[in-house]
Amino acid sequence: MPRNIKKDQQNREERTAQILEAAQHVFARRGLLTKIQDIAEEAGLSHGHIYNYFASKEEILLKIIDDGQSLYEKFLLSTRDLPTNALEKLRLLLSKYMLSDRTAEIYLVILQAQATDLLPQEAIAKMGEKARSNLVILTEIIEQGQREGLIRQEDSVVLTTLFLTLMQNISLMSLRGFAPLQVADMEMALRFGKLMLTKELGIGKICS
Repeated sequence: MPRNIKKDQQNREERTAQILEAAQHVFARRGLLTKIQDIAEEAGLSHGHIYNYFASKEEILLKIIDDGQSLYEKFLLSTRDLPTNALEKLRLLLSKYMLSDRTAEIYLVILQAQATDLLPQEAIAKMGEKARSNLVILTEIIEQGQREGLIRQEDSVVLTTLFLTLMQNISLMSLRGFAPLQVADMEMALRFGKLMLTKELGIGKICS
């Protein structure tokens, strides 16, 4: 019976996605100490089966990071190009971070990878270049808000970095042992982000 090439390719793509999802969970918990066997157990596969798809755990790690940064870039670009004002775009971005466990895992994996000396320097440099490229896209949204008079007229890169820090720390709350924010908490976080970008920050204003 002839092989179904299309079906084989589909099966390979599904198994690759299964391995990457499992590896992401494990790398988020164990960092660079993760072994191929750990990934295999998480994926419900044999140790040898993993090597049919990836040559090493480093290859898996770099694939997770590249996919994560590319997905974030795609989301930033689609958000930037929406026909709405900058504050609504930032609301959408923050909401996405608050409600996605996958975002937290990818961000933590990237942080660990950037801090290690176990990966090739060119790979770490590529991560940094992609992060800076994504920061530019987010800065364009901040600058749109400045042109609209919705965001205060200060250094746009600094404001972008502050907003990004808020998003990233919100995404890590559950992984750091804090109770994750619920949908009902979203408005408070959004109000905090808006105040940070539009007014002088003050506890009384945040809580009012």
